[in-house]
Amino acid sequence: KQGKLLGAYKLARHAFEKLQTMKPPARFQQLIDLGSIQIRAKPFNDNEDLMPMCYRCGTSNPMLNNSGNICLHCKTPFVFSYVSFEVLPLVEFACDDDIPDKEAIELIAAEPPLTDTEHALKDPFKQRSHLDVTSGALLKVNRATLISLNKTEVIVAEWPKPLKTRYYRNMIPEISVSKCPNCHRVFHVDDYELAVLQEGHCPFCRGKNEEILRGHLTDEELDI
Repeated sequence: KQGKLLGAYKLARHAFEKLQTMKPPARFQQLIDLGSIQIRAKPFNDNEDLMPMCYRCGTSNPMLNNSGNICLHCKTPFVFSYVSFEVLPLVEFACDDDIPDKEAIELIAAEPPLTDTEHALKDPFKQRSHLDVTSGALLKVNRATLISLNKTEVIVAEWPKPLKTRYYRNMIPEISVSKCPNCHRVFHVDDYELAVLQEGHCPFCRGKNEEILRGHLTDEELDI
């Protein structure tokens, strides 16, 4: 029903086909039969606005993906907001093997050099030649690329050992993204701040974000 309302006709058609192979309670059978007939009069494709887009290769992906939550073309995993579960414009990347995490973080935090047109044209995040469509391996960057990145466009999830530090680049800086300092999950900034202010904690891990709370609550309220 929701698929038809939103324009996800292909997804709704698939759901009805699956329901026809099952044995639902008798009170639902008529609704399923009627819905199966009605969906045949709708377009075969889903609404393009509902299809998740890969922010690494720019490919629009079907809503129903048997490969999981990855791009069908370049195999890059989607990064979701843990409030709305919309796909965020983040692309995960890794550093070259000879670059330790401490140095990588320092390079990202450093001021990027003056605009280099030649380097901009060779940005590995925007070059199709760096897409490995067979393995889905993370994009690896060198020191020159790390120092050229704008630190406001990079999110670093520093997990405790033995877990690895993970790096993400925001491909559309106009869309602000927040990271919980406790669980390192990422969210649309407005969704995250609203959830923290309403509930008093992260919507995923329930950890407090003192920076946001102190801007809106008194010390007495923070101690509750």
